[in-house]
Amino acid sequence: RRELHHGGGDLIEVKIPKKIKVAGFTYIITSSKSRDATLDASNYWGEAKHGMKKEIALSTTIPKQQLDNTFIHECIHASDAVNNSANRMTESQVEGIGNGLHQIFEQLGITFVRSK
Repeated sequence: RRELHHGGGDLIEVKIPKKIKVAGFTYIITSSKSRDATLDASNYWGEAKHGMKKEIALSTTIPKQQLDNTFIHECIHASDAVNNSANRMTESQVEGIGNGLHQIFEQLGITFVRSK
């Protein structure tokens, strides 16, 4: 679906998939009311799990303006865990890279939307 974005061009909506491969490992992308309780208790919009079950969880209550940033942020955590296990990035580093990528995608007219 395309819409006009603030830069005057088309806005490209990319659906967040049900799963995504990160360096050959499949991360399941979840969003559920039952998972919200855990996220809310930690004051998180999302979380990446890197154990035997690899998961990126996104809150069902996340505001649209926060969804893009959180999805990118959690994908960076997944990539860091798989590719950089000996020397992981700090949360501040992940936030900095995530915010930068979010701004780049936004300027390119790319936004992420939930799959239905």
